[in-house]
Order: sequence, then C-alpha cells, then structure tokens
Amino acid sequence: MGTIQPGSDQGSGYRRPNPGEFRGWVARMRRTFHVSKRVVATLGESDPGTVGQCWDDGDAYAIVVDAKLDFIHAMDTLIHEWAHLMCCDHDPESFDLHDDAYWIRFGAIYRKILE
Repeated sequence: MGTIQPGSDQGSGYRRPNPGEFRGWVARMRRTFHVSKRVVATLGESDPGTVGQCWDDGDAYAIVVDAKLDFIHAMDTLIHEWAHLMCCDHDPESFDLHDDAYWIRFGAIYRKILE
C-alpha cells in the first residue's frame, strides 16, 4: 500500500485529506484487508468525544472518520476502525473491544502499510 507520508506538500504535515484521496485509501483497505461485508467509509462528523466510529449496518459495515482531522490522524482513524471490523468478522461481540485480537489486527494493518 505504500508508506503513509505526512503530506504531499512535505511541509508542516497538517492538511486534511480530500474526499478523493480518502476514497483511494478506503479502496486500498478493501483490496488488502478483507472483511465479510461491504464497507461504506466516509469523512464526516463523528460523535462528541470521538474521532471515528464504526458499526454493523446490517448488509454493510459503516465507518465515519471525522472530516476535521489532519491527513495522518484521519488515516490512523480509518485503520483503527477497520481493525474493529476485522475483529467483528470473527466475533460480533468484540466490536468495541481493544483486546489482544484487536491490537494484533491493528498491528497487521500497519505492518502491511509500512512494507
């Protein structure tokens, strides 16, 4: 997938991901880190006190990443939420947990991205 860079401008590193760039990352995640349901991921407004959320929406998984995040934090949040989806595929009761299984999946995603 390629290394996460602090921004194409290589300047301060703070920039918001544009919707097309975000869709590209979601497409790469779909191809590389399979889950049993379609994933609908969007940049939007998350609940107060959160920067991202995911849930099982019946026939699809949904992810919302806060659109106010900078690029690095938005991609980290996407990865964080995707790891939850991968856990849910194996154990639907583990959706909100940050247990060993979650961190193994989270680490596996980062490892593949940084290869």
